[in-house]
Amino acid sequence: MGSLNLLECNCCGRNFRANKGAMLFGEEHRCEKCDRSLVIPKGEKPKHKCSCSGEYKQEIIPRCPHCNSRNNKVREVIAIL
Repeated sequence: MGSLNLLECNCCGRNFRANKGAMLFGEEHRCEKCDRSLVIPKGEKPKHKCSCSGEYKQEIIPRCPHCNSRNNKVREVIAIL
């Protein structure tokens, strides 16, 4: 199952929220370049590239919106999706 998490950036120390993992209606994929997320039905693959020309992939760690780092940790699980 996926979750909505409160994350803490290990680089800048700021907190932010992000979804992570599979959800009830599909699986989250993130753009490797711009971090845009897309929920795709389970078992399917993305049919197109992101508008920034990046590839959508599963299991990409969310970027910190403040410093753009992927070096973060879960501080709290807010909700199970």
